[in-house]
Amino acid sequence: MNIPPLSKRVFHRYDADGSNSIDKFEFQQMALSMGHFMTQTQTDLTFRSIDTSGDGQISYDEFLVWWRQSDRFDQFEKMSPEDEDILKNCVDFFLYFDKDRSGVLSREEFRNLHNTLIERKFYNLTFDKAFAELDQDNSGTVEFNEYISWLVKIGSIRLHSA
Repeated sequence: MNIPPLSKRVFHRYDADGSNSIDKFEFQQMALSMGHFMTQTQTDLTFRSIDTSGDGQISYDEFLVWWRQSDRFDQFEKMSPEDEDILKNCVDFFLYFDKDRSGVLSREEFRNLHNTLIERKFYNLTFDKAFAELDQDNSGTVEFNEYISWLVKIGSIRLHSA
């Protein structure tokens, strides 16, 4: 008898509607049943960090990447209310420029974000340097998680681990 890995069993247990994906409500229920109460903001931020495709659903592949992290709940649970507000504003800023709600910024969408950052004197990198710095996987787009990683790297937001 071939028993599926724990990650797959947990995933399917909380995929209540059998869609082969976990929505935000299912994720919140899973976290709660695993002993991790999260505020709505924490749930939103954690969910967005896992949903790398930006489609509003967590696939098993996305879930598995998150599941393998030893601090999978900690980074958002230990945030101060001030850090949560900063991160939420950063997320909203990204979403404002993600006009097609794809979860990634095309070069043109990023150009608009970059121009705003330059105007606000947030930094002074040229467009090409900034794009290269954020597009860590060289996909030609800036993914949401690349953007968050960059904000952590430059110290704009702090994510805590255990």
